Amino acid sequence: ADTLQTTAVQCGRLDSLIDEIGPAAAIFCDAEGAETMILRGGRQYLSRFTPVFVLEASPKHLARAGSSLIELHETLESLGYEAFAVRRFGLEPITDLAQPGTSNWFCVHRSMRHLVSRCSAAIARCGLMPCVRGLNPLCR
Repeated sequence: ADTLQTTAVQCGRLDSLIDEIGPAAAIFCDAEGAETMILRGGRQYLSRFTPVFVLEASPKHLARAGSSLIELHETLESLGYEAFAVRRFGLEPITDLAQPGTSNWFCVHRSMRHLVSRCSAAIARCGLMPCVRGLNPLCR
């Protein structure tokens, strides 16, 4: 018979970890719908360090956690962030929150908006170029 194993994990708000982890350039978050709660628990951290924030925006998972794409987007905006959908050939502004599909979002603080075109171009190169050193940014 299979037995269920559990693992104890220490949890805390991002804001409570400021002194322990210091500044981050980027945060990647796939929290199965808890992304809105994570952003709210990291308001001070995100305001202070303004890292790029990459997350999975899943309407199904967000709903299970009591949130929505609209609430996630509004939370990002309240923190001074803009969200862009990660597509195969670059980044696209989030324009339709009524679309039911899951997508990955590249979120950048307004003060770091200059990163959008550079990151979008890097994503496009990855989508267009074979894994050849010097051409594809993932093969350097």
